[in-house]
Amino acid sequence: MIIWGRKTVRTPLGYAADYCPICGGAEPFAITRVGSAGHLYFVSVGEGDLVGYTRTCMTCSTELDADPSRYASLAQVPMALSALRQATHPNLDEVYRDPLELDSQLRFNLKSLTAEERMALIIRPFMLLATRVSARFAKTSFDMGGAFMKGEILPILVRGLQRFRPTAQEVDLALQKMRQRRELIADKVPRDALVAALAAAPTVSLATPGATSAAIWTPHYKAVSSIHQRRAGGLLRGLGYLLGAAVVVGVLSGLRQSMSDVDRMDGAMLWLGLTALAFGLFLAGRAVTDGKDWGRKVGMVYAVLMLVTFPIGTIVGLYLLWCLALRWPKPMAELSSDRLFPPTAS
Repeated sequence: MIIWGRKTVRTPLGYAADYCPICGGAEPFAITRVGSAGHLYFVSVGEGDLVGYTRTCMTCSTELDADPSRYASLAQVPMALSALRQATHPNLDEVYRDPLELDSQLRFNLKSLTAEERMALIIRPFMLLATRVSARFAKTSFDMGGAFMKGEILPILVRGLQRFRPTAQEVDLALQKMRQRRELIADKVPRDALVAALAAAPTVSLATPGATSAAIWTPHYKAVSSIHQRRAGGLLRGLGYLLGAAVVVGVLSGLRQSMSDVDRMDGAMLWLGLTALAFGLFLAGRAVTDGKDWGRKVGMVYAVLMLVTFPIGTIVGLYLLWCLALRWPKPMAELSSDRLFPPTAS
């Protein structure tokens, strides 16, 4: 069975300084090209047709649309924010004068906001994430335990709301306004978990420009993963799909044959083992794409096992080892946000 079609291909382009409405100031962003490319067994060739560009905040992981032409250049390695601003976006203060002035004002006089202004700022993070949530659930309505909302959306909401310390009533009002706009995020966001997380979140010092709490800093692995990680992850997932399809075909063929009970038992054990192997390949591929070190280690084990299946398996195994052993960038989790990107000076 041949599995082919088109898939989204995300290619990291570099880093740039830009304004983050969630963090409320200038922050480092990872710039990514989004393309649509053909794939064979879920392994794409090339970057595909251009769909657009995204920028992902390296502090809060919020993904926004991007226009690379607005930057003077793109840095190929992470650097201090002051140097990143100078190299990639020297006119940032002029471009974002109004929001930066508002954020500066809020740091010193948050109580000066009217009820309407305060509610507008509380709703802003929900509006920024609404498209992302709708796109996710447009693909599938199934989400294991709300992992997407709790693991990816909730931390960003907490990050964007914690400086305003909204009450439970204000959160309910924001969700109500989102329902009036028919935004799916209003029904998908875990309301009780959000209120509890806001109550437990550390207090941000609003008097310090660009104050960043290390306790809520979350590295965005997907944004900084290299093209080699993405290709290795896609290849591992493709092999998992291929092996899974072979298992299904093999099981259906076996059911049509007359076999003894012993043969059926041996066959069942074989197909069960191959199913576990296929599932492991898929999980390892996802972990490699996300930049997780355990996925890298498991992927290298699979790559070594493939070396004995000459010649195609040997070639695939060597390519995977090259990607996973020699082209693996330093994990972002090993870097402190303060060392890598000092607090913003708006």
